[in-house]
Amino acid sequence: WFEGKVWSSAVTPNTGSAAVKFPMEQMDMNLSQLLDEIDYSDKYCDDIYEYRRVTVPREMVPTLPTGRTMEEWEWRQNGIVMSRGWEHYDQHLPEAHVLLFRRVLGTDPRTGEIPLNMAVKVQQRKQYVQELEQRRQRMMQERQESMAMEY
Repeated sequence: WFEGKVWSSAVTPNTGSAAVKFPMEQMDMNLSQLLDEIDYSDKYCDDIYEYRRVTVPREMVPTLPTGRTMEEWEWRQNGIVMSRGWEHYDQHLPEAHVLLFRRVLGTDPRTGEIPLNMAVKVQQRKQYVQELEQRRQRMMQERQESMAMEY
């Protein structure tokens, strides 16, 4: 009975584990109508990345993984179409159907390769974000300790 059914996701190639699957025909609209409703924002950028929001129909949300971002093969399998090099880096939590993507400036859209000079900047940004997160964690720990001492 699997023949002819279009599934929203498949077995993960790297781990072999299956993601949650829903037959697309269980949704109210057919697949082509859903794909036509995917909205791609204009690109905007900072000094390292270009960004864009992809808004999928709310009916597609149950087919998307939760608690993590998607690998390229996953978002492509879910009908999102963009050139190479885009990374699904976050979701807009208040609206689970808004997916956030970024790509390093100067990325070759055919290969996904990033310029060498940008690779250094990306690494510096990642290190900076990691340092900020460590500081945040320390501040939270100190706050909890001081609150515990007050009681």
